[in-house]
Amino acid sequence: MTPLTISLKNLIRRKSRSFFIVMAMVIASASFVAVKTYSDVMKMSITHRMEKYGANIIITPGSDVLDLPYNGLDMAPFSIAGEEISEKDFERIKYIKNYANIAAAGASVSGITAISGKRVVLTGIDFSKLYILRPWWDLAGIEPKPGGVIAGATAASVLGISQGDMIKVKGRSLTVEGILEKTGSGDDNIIFTDLKNAQMILNKEGRLSMIEIAALCSGCPIEEMVLQLTGVFPQADVRGIKQVIDSRSEYIDQVESMIYGILSVLLIICGLVVLTTMMNNIRERSGEIGIFRAIGFTRAHIIKMIISEALLLSSLAGITGYAAGMLSVYLWGIFVPAGEDFIVHFNITTLFLAMLITMATGISAGIYPAIAASRLDPVQALRHV
Repeated sequence: MTPLTISLKNLIRRKSRSFFIVMAMVIASASFVAVKTYSDVMKMSITHRMEKYGANIIITPGSDVLDLPYNGLDMAPFSIAGEEISEKDFERIKYIKNYANIAAAGASVSGITAISGKRVVLTGIDFSKLYILRPWWDLAGIEPKPGGVIAGATAASVLGISQGDMIKVKGRSLTVEGILEKTGSGDDNIIFTDLKNAQMILNKEGRLSMIEIAALCSGCPIEEMVLQLTGVFPQADVRGIKQVIDSRSEYIDQVESMIYGILSVLLIICGLVVLTTMMNNIRERSGEIGIFRAIGFTRAHIIKMIISEALLLSSLAGITGYAAGMLSVYLWGIFVPAGEDFIVHFNITTLFLAMLITMATGISAGIYPAIAASRLDPVQALRHV
């Protein structure tokens, strides 16, 4: 009979004590899994919500002639007369290290033109990326076709135009296919059309005034991506929208601190419970251990037997704790609605960590009892038989 077989039979024989040890480690394991899984889900959820803010990296020419507001933020100025970004350079974005983290990238061109005798800002954008880069838009009308325009609320009021009207811009007849509801940003004062149309009207073929990039996702290093894009566009001004970056980083830091704090306390408590219970178990089994020593078991055999018990219990606790932790997060999402972005997924890394933590805790807590058991005097131990 091997030490491992003896350990297994002893655990079966002492079901209630084994159950108590397992439950102590299950609580710690399940709590860790629940907190980590919940934080991972919330990180993904908040990432999806932040993506609704639209672009979070803006590239503009490095000049100072005209300020171009973006969603209420003052971005870098751009030049009307020239020095805009070359449209050919737009493809350079594909060469940055974190290109796979980019959800969408859209180019735009802006300039001053006259409509009905009034000077307005005309901006050409990529309408196919509209609802990723500018998801806050509430458009009354249809999505514009090539040659159509969208009028900002203030611009439409000043020009006295509405959906379906025709406007003339440098001899071109354009249909107003939608009126933008008030956004409270600079978009209210702009007339939008498709990029190619605006480039022809403004005589800026092949030139861009701004590049908008939506690159917020789990694990996206925004600051690093800004540096990468600066290297690709050395003459341009590349900026990350600081509010989004800071709020995301602050949230992640708080969650990580909470995870490590709770985990440390739970592991200490779990380790003490396992240590105390196993020490009591050793005292009760002193006669049994004395017999093992008397029939030839060495100290190494006794240590191996006790450690095997701790390893078996902690392995069972790790698997059970992972299942319990995942189930608790899943039930939380059902009974406490957290939005459509709250989705629980199986994570092999979390399972591995749960197993590693419980096994390390069980073995660490079992070392002292194992050594104490191996040091029992066989003669003294047999007196308890």
